[in-house]
Amino acid sequence: MHDRFVRGYIAGTIGGIVMVLFNFILYILGYSETRFLDLVSIIFLGYISDNILEQAIAQIIQTGHAAFTGISFAYLVPKINNNYLKFKGATFGAISWFIIFGVGSLYKVPLFTKSAATTVLTYLFSSAIWGVVAALVLVWFEQHSESTQESRQSNQIIPSPAYKRYSDKNVERLEERLEQDEKLLMQVISGQHKSKRSFLSWFKFW
Repeated sequence: MHDRFVRGYIAGTIGGIVMVLFNFILYILGYSETRFLDLVSIIFLGYISDNILEQAIAQIIQTGHAAFTGISFAYLVPKINNNYLKFKGATFGAISWFIIFGVGSLYKVPLFTKSAATTVLTYLFSSAIWGVVAALVLVWFEQHSESTQESRQSNQIIPSPAYKRYSDKNVERLEERLEQDEKLLMQVISGQHKSKRSFLSWFKFW
C-alpha cells in the first residue's frame, strides 16, 4: 500500500482503538474519572450520555479524530525522517493531547477544566500510546512495501541479457559461416586457376 493518506488513516485508527482500550482499562481500575467518549459527548452533545447509541456515535467520532490525527502524522514523517519514530509518535500524541485540552480549558468546557490530576495523566499516557502504535503501524507498512517491491524486482524477467547472449551466438555463427564460405570460394578460385595453367601448358607442349 503506497498511499500515504490511507496508511495514516489505518495507523491512526488502530492507534485510536488501542488508546481507547487502554483508557477504558484505567477507567475501570479507577485511575480515570471519565473516558474519551465522555469528552466527545460533552463537546458535541453538551452532556455525558448514558444512551448506548449516543455513546457509540461519540466513540465513532473519537476514532475518526484519531484517524485524522494519524493522517497528519503520516504526512509529517517524511519531514522529520524515520529515526526514533516511536518516540516521535509518542511525542506527537502528547502534543495533540496538549492542544486539545488547552483549547477545551481555554473555552471552559466541562471535564476539561475540572478533572483530577490522575485523569489528566491517563489521557496523556493514552495519547502517547496512540502515537507509539501509529508509528509501529507506519513502520510495518514501510517494511512490507519495501519487501514487496524487492520480491517483484527479483521475480521480474529482464530480457536484455538473454537477447544479448543469443545475439552474440548468432554473430559468432555468422562469422564462422562467412569464414567457411570464404575458404570454399578461395578453393574454387584456386582450382580454376590451376586448371587454366594446366591447359596452357598442355597447349605449349604441343
